[in-house]
Amino acid sequence: METSHKIALSKCNRILKKNITNLGEVLDFLLQYGCLTWDERNRIGMEKSSDEQCQHLLDVMIRRGRKCYEYFLVALTSSGNNHIAEEIKNTHEKGAEEWKLESMEENISEKKRTINDLISRVNKLEGQLLLKSEKVEEAHVERIKTLEDIKELKEHTGKRDSDIRALITKNEELERIIQNLNSHIDYLKKEIQLKDYAIERMENDRRKTDSEHTKAMQDLRGQQQETHGVCEELMDRLTSQSKDIKALTKAFQNANNKGENYKISGPKHHQLRRENTMGSIKKDPHYLNGRMSTYAVNTASSKNKKSSD
Repeated sequence: METSHKIALSKCNRILKKNITNLGEVLDFLLQYGCLTWDERNRIGMEKSSDEQCQHLLDVMIRRGRKCYEYFLVALTSSGNNHIAEEIKNTHEKGAEEWKLESMEENISEKKRTINDLISRVNKLEGQLLLKSEKVEEAHVERIKTLEDIKELKEHTGKRDSDIRALITKNEELERIIQNLNSHIDYLKKEIQLKDYAIERMENDRRKTDSEHTKAMQDLRGQQQETHGVCEELMDRLTSQSKDIKALTKAFQNANNKGENYKISGPKHHQLRRENTMGSIKKDPHYLNGRMSTYAVNTASSKNKKSSD
């Protein structure tokens, strides 16, 4: 809906509320032609007074298009509200003329504003042009100076070209030297890598030999401890054997003394006593321990010889 139609409906608001009749027919007509929905029709009908119903209807119609405005006028004429429809049309025509005049005045004022803006912009541009013209003159003077400097530089370039060529040749020689140095550095890096690898291998071998050496030392210490224990056992057994030998010698001395004393009584009796003493010695546990200790010493010495081999 155009603004002129909205203005006409808003101006005829009071006339609609006071003079409209058969509002239900108007609503049904608008519902028939799709200007209202069932929900809107029911909401308008649920309003308490006719003024509120008219206000709700106008609020809905203002949001619709131009066709709904025309259908609204037709609904008014068909429901016996011709005078209201004519009033809305007349206010629309007057309002349209006024709106056109207002719009024209607004357009004129906008154009005046744009003209004033353009004038101000033109004045700014003129000032900028003046500044730029001054800068152009300065640039022209600088250009002349630069041309003179170029001429002087051209005169000196002949001398500088020879110097530049000599510098270029020196630069090429230096680049060759740098390339040779870089190649030598790469060779040294490779050699360093190989030496590092060899050092790493030697370090690994050293660690391996150290571990083997420590293991061998541990084994030797264990064997030493075992041999020390065996030696202590042998010493204990030797001491026990020495005691047994002393006891045996003492027993033999006693037996010999007793034999000399009993020579007078006869040889048979002396022989029996000697056999009895030898049997008692053989039955003595010290004697058996001495024989077993000598056997143990021989077996231990043989085992130590085998381990050392």
